[in-house]
Amino acid sequence: MTNPGERSAEGQLPPDFVRFHRRHATLWLRVAHLELGAREPAAEVVEQSLIELATVWERASGPVEPLAWRMLRRHIVRHMQRTGQTSSFVSTAAFDPAAFEALRLPPKVFDTLEHRIALFTAVHELPRDHHEVFLLTRVLGQSNQDAARLLGIREKTVRELRRDAIALLMQGLSEDDPDTATAARRVLHLSRDQLAELEGPIGLFRAIARLPDRQFEAMTLRYVLEYSDETAGRLLGMTAATVRSNVRHAKETIARTLGLPEIPDPDRRATPPDRG
Repeated sequence: MTNPGERSAEGQLPPDFVRFHRRHATLWLRVAHLELGAREPAAEVVEQSLIELATVWERASGPVEPLAWRMLRRHIVRHMQRTGQTSSFVSTAAFDPAAFEALRLPPKVFDTLEHRIALFTAVHELPRDHHEVFLLTRVLGQSNQDAARLLGIREKTVRELRRDAIALLMQGLSEDDPDTATAARRVLHLSRDQLAELEGPIGLFRAIARLPDRQFEAMTLRYVLEYSDETAGRLLGMTAATVRSNVRHAKETIARTLGLPEIPDPDRRATPPDRG
């Protein structure tokens, strides 16, 4: 099946333009559909973006992907302004199995429609740069490298924005959810597969991602998001001492997984880890 706008492009435009459009049209259509909530206006917006891009294609300087992305976003906004429509992102994403499945969450995490609506509302309310990175890498399944190319930023910046987006989501959902600990724990699991993407030959990040839930949560809050023991404890519904205990046991688990000798901890307490 031919993508929207592809028939009008073939035979009339440079071959490299046609290849570019074929490579990106499906992604553009998904982005527009999430925002507009229906395929027909989404296809129209993609077509308009294609036409505008075609007019500047041969004289465009620098990477084309960020230019095309800005055009798409601009035409989405213009369509909403022209029709008086507001963004349909939250309702479309919450009811879209593909959008939710792309998050690769563990079973029973955001397992109700109410929770999914809360999650995608928080995603929609992220600052623009954080939203676009999270949208591309988590909701639409693009790699960090592809997202960096599409947005015209460094891959390192994509990783930083995605990490900060998870922190912002956790904070926002915790404020909205009376069960702060539950909301915080749900969002933390969004970062598990991000660790796997950073994997090197040692296996450290894979070992962290496979920690028991509470150890993973404590390690992520303390060393990835850099919260204090007290703040981490408040978010997870445990004492600061229990956070420290879970971090210590997490380190021991990682050391065993990697075959490393255990380092004696002079501050070791008798508090057992929380396995809830």
